[in-house]
Amino acid sequence: MKDRLKDMLKRGEIEGVLGFVEQRYPEKSFAIFAKTEEDIDRLSLSPYNILNIATYLKKLKDYKKIAILVRGCEERAVNLLCSEKQVEREKLFMVGVPCKGAIDPHLLEEKYEGKIERTELVDNRIKVYGENGEKTISLEEVISSVCKNCVRVETPTADMQIEGESIKPQREFIYIKEFESKSREERLKFFLENFQNCTRCYACREVCPMCYCESCFVDSNDPVWVEPGYSIQDILSFHAIKIFHMAGRCVNCGACERACPEGIRLSYLTSKITKDVMDAYNHISGASPEVKPVFGEYDLNDKGDFIL
Repeated sequence: MKDRLKDMLKRGEIEGVLGFVEQRYPEKSFAIFAKTEEDIDRLSLSPYNILNIATYLKKLKDYKKIAILVRGCEERAVNLLCSEKQVEREKLFMVGVPCKGAIDPHLLEEKYEGKIERTELVDNRIKVYGENGEKTISLEEVISSVCKNCVRVETPTADMQIEGESIKPQREFIYIKEFESKSREERLKFFLENFQNCTRCYACREVCPMCYCESCFVDSNDPVWVEPGYSIQDILSFHAIKIFHMAGRCVNCGACERACPEGIRLSYLTSKITKDVMDAYNHISGASPEVKPVFGEYDLNDKGDFIL
């Protein structure tokens, strides 16, 4: 893969490669726009790549053509951005890469039970070093729950495919079904407890590839949709409105949950809305660049029973 991308760079077929490099922090990698052969050598396909690379596409300006390394959820996010006319598909060379899932840093910290200084990935295990000494944790134990329920780990619309072993998702949303079986009071209690630590730092918004509005509804003062401050009512309002904006557009990559500094379980919202859209409309967000979001088109055969 790297040799092919280097050759494309030499020939001027691409101006660079958007991807992740080896981690520089205990539990996460960071994005890079590789414009040299040396930078391409640094590209990494790692479970430490906890964000969605498609988020960075909008930050690149005035390019003729670039390559981008995409896992299943990232491929679908790129397709959605193309469908919504935010990026041009002909300016992208998508490289589909295998995915074993992304590490949930909150789960890793919970399993280690202490402050982490550094980690080392060895086969399917993570060696963790920190204030409590060395501890080895199975990779399977700390893979994000949304990765285990990925709706499409494959990358069929990519221009080039990299062979390799990928995670085998359940695609059953078992934890969401269990949550749905709870009473209204139990579900409300969960959300009140889960979101009470939200500081409205908007990290979840900033890492979302589909949150690209120049002016967000939370910043509006005419009308005021959500009051400033930290009241639980306004916090819940922010997350509720945001997830409905994501209905049919969220690829359930889990980047928002993994980026949250408070460890708030946002996947209970993203996975729920993903499951509902699949159940009601048999729709997978970002299936191809030509497919519009489920609420972006109208069909005479659409169900209308919700009107009655």
